Amino acid sequence: RAARRRCWLSRILQARRRASAGGPTYMLIADKHRLENQTKVKLLAIRETELELYVQNCRQVGFVAAIIGGLAYFSFLYTKRDYYQEAHWFARVLYVTGLTCTMSLALTIVLATTTIAMLGPGLALRGPDG
Repeated sequence: RAARRRCWLSRILQARRRASAGGPTYMLIADKHRLENQTKVKLLAIRETELELYVQNCRQVGFVAAIIGGLAYFSFLYTKRDYYQEAHWFARVLYVTGLTCTMSLALTIVLATTTIAMLGPGLALRGPDG
């Protein structure tokens, strides 16, 4: 057993001597790896800031679409007014069709931006499934 310990210990000491003989080279490699890691961390911080900006912009677009959809919904109240009832039939159909299209597109945009704002950051960090 003592011979084994000496053999094992001598191998460790030899490896340390070899490593200390090339000391500056190993330090350069360590510095290179440290700088690479620092660069990666800074790059990830920039990407995180970009991601937060995209999510914030997406939420703002959804908010504006929700307001426009709400305004279109409340514009249906004007169909009860006298000037709407006295208007030409084509103007009335065009008015209702425009409001319906506006509301449906606004609802689609709200749903899409909500989905993107909720699922986008997770997919951006993890990547697609598979």
